[in-house]
Amino acid sequence: MKQFLCPLLFFCFLPPLFGQRYASQVIDATTKAPIPYATIQYGQEMGTISNEDGYFSFEIDRYTKRLDSAYISCMGYGKSAYAFHKLQQDSILIAPRSTTLAEVELYGEGLDADEIIARVKKMAPENYQQLPVKKKFFLRQSTHDEIDRAELKVVSSSIDRIHQYLLDSITKALPKKSTYHAETLGHLYKNKDSIKLTVLRAAELYDKAHQATFDALSDKLEKIIKANTKADSYYKIKTGVVSTKFRFDNANKNSKKDPNTAGLKDLIRTNFLSRRRERLKLIEFQVFGKKSRFDVISKSKRYVFTLVEIIDQDGENRQYVIDFSPKKTAALSGRLFINTHDFALTRVTFTNEKPLKRLKLLGIDYNEPLYQGTTVYSKMKNGKYELSFSKLEHHQYLKAERPLKIVEKNKNTKGRRQQNEVVLELYYTEKKSHTFEWVALESKAGSQSAFELLPEDLVGDLTHLNKYDPAYWQGYTIIEPNKALQAFEVAQLD
Repeated sequence: MKQFLCPLLFFCFLPPLFGQRYASQVIDATTKAPIPYATIQYGQEMGTISNEDGYFSFEIDRYTKRLDSAYISCMGYGKSAYAFHKLQQDSILIAPRSTTLAEVELYGEGLDADEIIARVKKMAPENYQQLPVKKKFFLRQSTHDEIDRAELKVVSSSIDRIHQYLLDSITKALPKKSTYHAETLGHLYKNKDSIKLTVLRAAELYDKAHQATFDALSDKLEKIIKANTKADSYYKIKTGVVSTKFRFDNANKNSKKDPNTAGLKDLIRTNFLSRRRERLKLIEFQVFGKKSRFDVISKSKRYVFTLVEIIDQDGENRQYVIDFSPKKTAALSGRLFINTHDFALTRVTFTNEKPLKRLKLLGIDYNEPLYQGTTVYSKMKNGKYELSFSKLEHHQYLKAERPLKIVEKNKNTKGRRQQNEVVLELYYTEKKSHTFEWVALESKAGSQSAFELLPEDLVGDLTHLNKYDPAYWQGYTIIEPNKALQAFEVAQLD
């Protein structure tokens, strides 16, 4: 009996593994409107951010060294301290305050907008963390696909099973709309232009059977062709003047189930990790990276800068507010916030006035009609700035009207190598929208030697969900989900 009582008594007096949860909504005291993307700092170099509806939550476990008070800050509202118990109320009212300095003080520095931007460039190596940095982060992706048109017309076919009725049934059954969500919590180790990634916990939400994408159409067509392919054949696909040669692996053609499920899980994890790593690199280096699409600082001659005002952000940090607009060769417009003391770029909001990318060639029309976002940099304990929040919305448009020729060839067959030929006409129009929200929950400076000793990329728990489950993130700090994500659920067929 004692063998059972002793462990029981031990757990009774053991502090809880999960800490205290704090959750509320940040609201404008005057308009009663929610305040999106307000920063909530609860520990040294630790914090989170409110979502687009002003909601936030975070967990403090027994190992976290929290501040005496939590601090909520937002542009136009300043920075205020709150007792932690107030962060468990239904809402927190914050009054806006005038931040514009008097006109006599406004231009006291004697610098115009171009001179300020020149100093931003000059001071960047000094202002931003150059040595490795470790961040605990949360990333949410939401992607929506919509197919306006998907048609495959048979011009000629030597394969009896590929006929117009079959292709019509495929395109009609193809979902016209689909949604994909991915949430990732992990550690990111950044050094110059490279990163290492450890995924602690991640969830994907989508309907595996119904994805409205060009890949889904390609997969269905590929299965039909594969079913009518000799084991040693290969195919050539030609569209216009471009042709591609590929070979199907028919080793498991008749297998009903792949026995190597462990290998499949590893592949899924590897692919997910690869996609997250590439996305995180784009996020981390989106402003000062060599291949950044935000070229306002690196190619400043392409833009017109206007000094709007100088504001007092929180009683300590004054900010130049500079608007920028594109010249003929640029595409972006927006607003920059720059610290008047050290000329560090602390906040950027931007949108595109024309497509960032446009391709119209040989029946293909591709462009990116929307590219907009917000980027925030915060000062760490060592005085250097690091990316602390990013939101990016990116839309893509694809229209294709092209001939498509599929030719089966076989070197081992006597006579003609060409076995079969299918000639099609493709008509396809797709719209895709992406939203990426990223927040640094914790940022700490590191060293080069520590970076080199870090393990290779790892993946912890990766789960596929058919509906949003708040219990999956219980005990973790994340960006609160919006209403659309909370309502996500894969439709079940009766």
